[in-house]
Amino acid sequence: MVTLFDLKELTKVFENKMTKIKSRLFKGIEFIQLRDLPANQKNNFLEWLDKDNIINIQVGSKVEKDCVQYSDYCYWFEQQENNTESIAKHNGKTSPEKSIGLAFD
Repeated sequence: MVTLFDLKELTKVFENKMTKIKSRLFKGIEFIQLRDLPANQKNNFLEWLDKDNIINIQVGSKVEKDCVQYSDYCYWFEQQENNTESIAKHNGKTSPEKSIGLAFD
C-alpha cells in the first residue's frame, strides 16, 4: 500500500528533477559557467566542488572567472540523478512504519 506520505515524497522528487545545462566550448575546452546554473544546482554543486576546479578562461579580451570543466559538472550531475532515482525507488516501497491502516470493530 502506498501512503499519502509516500505520494508526497515522490511528488517532491519529480518536481525537483534537475535539468542539465549545456556546455560551452572555447579552444577545445568544454566548460560551464557557475552563474548559468539554477540556484539550487549552483549551491549543491559548489558544496561538492573542490574550489581548485574553478578555472579562468580568457575569451578574447574578457576573462571568465567562474568556469568549471563540463566533465566535472557531468560527473556531479550523474551522481545527483542516481541519488534521486534511489530515493524514488525507496519511497515507492512501503515499509511497516509508514503504512497507515484502519481498524473497525
